[in-house]
Amino acid sequence: MLLLVLLACRAANPPDILDVDVVTDAGTPGVATVSFTTSDDAVATVTVDGRSTPPDDGGTDHVVEVRGLVLGRSTTLELSAVGEHGTGTFEQPLDVGSARADLPTIERTVWDQARSCGDGYLLTSLLTLGGSSFVVVLDREGRPVWARPGDQGEWLSRARPSADGSGLVWLHNDPGRSDDLGRITRVAWSGEVLSETRAWQAHHDFVERPEGGFAFLSYILAPGTDVDGVTRDVATDAILEVDEGGAEGDERQVFSMLEDYTGGLFDPGVTTAEAGFVPGYWEFSHGNSLMIDPDGGTYHVMFRWLDALIEVDRNSGSQVWQLGGERSDFTGPAGEDFSHAHMSEWWDGGFVVFDNADETGGISGAAEYAVDDEARTWDRIWDVRDPEGHLELLLGDVIRVPGCENRMVAWSTSSRVEEVTPEGEVVWSLSAPPGWIVSRISWLPSLYP
Repeated sequence: MLLLVLLACRAANPPDILDVDVVTDAGTPGVATVSFTTSDDAVATVTVDGRSTPPDDGGTDHVVEVRGLVLGRSTTLELSAVGEHGTGTFEQPLDVGSARADLPTIERTVWDQARSCGDGYLLTSLLTLGGSSFVVVLDREGRPVWARPGDQGEWLSRARPSADGSGLVWLHNDPGRSDDLGRITRVAWSGEVLSETRAWQAHHDFVERPEGGFAFLSYILAPGTDVDGVTRDVATDAILEVDEGGAEGDERQVFSMLEDYTGGLFDPGVTTAEAGFVPGYWEFSHGNSLMIDPDGGTYHVMFRWLDALIEVDRNSGSQVWQLGGERSDFTGPAGEDFSHAHMSEWWDGGFVVFDNADETGGISGAAEYAVDDEARTWDRIWDVRDPEGHLELLLGDVIRVPGCENRMVAWSTSSRVEEVTPEGEVVWSLSAPPGWIVSRISWLPSLYP
């Protein structure tokens, strides 16, 4: 009888957490793999600074990946195991490894928590004109929780969260446009390189396709091409697709400005410096932003020298329409055009752009446009300009923040990112040291799928 009572008491206790082991990678210290066992079947989570991992599949053997650890900081992992008879807990101290010494320190300069869009993380890449770059994920305090350097002499110009939430994907470029460094790297949150894909002559931007694989902007070089009666060595743009892990020669062309652009090449009247962006060539279009619709049927591309957003039907490879620029199929209010813009988001009925404003007033800013596809009209419905009057001649970005009406704006050479309300008020701001360029941005409400 006594033995039965003891067994019944033991069975009614919460599960014990045993054999705890924490593994981190020196190159990616912001992620930890936590392994442990439990005395009874349980569902496990790990919490750090109030953020919990998703629950695991249960059982007695547990492996939990913890993301978002602040680099260079001591913290405590709070292990939790929920069983039939309660919750077992265990605390595990952890010294998180530091980032590389040359990762720039980010300062939070504005923080209005009540009007910001909740918790989350900023994904971006930081660049220098000297050819240094980092892909970095920053928390709301501006602290790095994930960082990966590029090779010296290259830019990691666009980083994106992977479509399945398992990690990050980014594009390699030569900042001087002289060498073809184009490739796309997929890395797990743990730091493991999952794939390398050759992206021939890739530059500026790429996307993951819904069915897998990638599309990217590629330079097409055409020496001896007639442009308005003048023979030029032309550099222009194409959209190429490649399956993940593909080698050079595996890519296929979907659309080319040389072959498929309505009306053909012309001289848009850009400056000598702009037209000479690709050394040794006269650059026609300067594609800098690529987007794909969720169903995978349509591409949208921003062309800087043309001041134009173009829609491309993916199946036929044909141009559907052009919005903005000399050959625009759309009309809108006078004085509200974008100039030499960059962008990351198009949706059915609208888009946001970073309006560099090279040709329309000299003060860069972010703008949102409403589009009536049937009437072929557009209207600028939101606009915010740099309060210090800066002209951003390089990059720039703006995105919607999921779950609210705020927008996130990257002021590239001004080295800052700001969260802005619909009224144009800054409620969060991060600043990088002078000389560091903030590239394209993504907002991650969570680091887990």
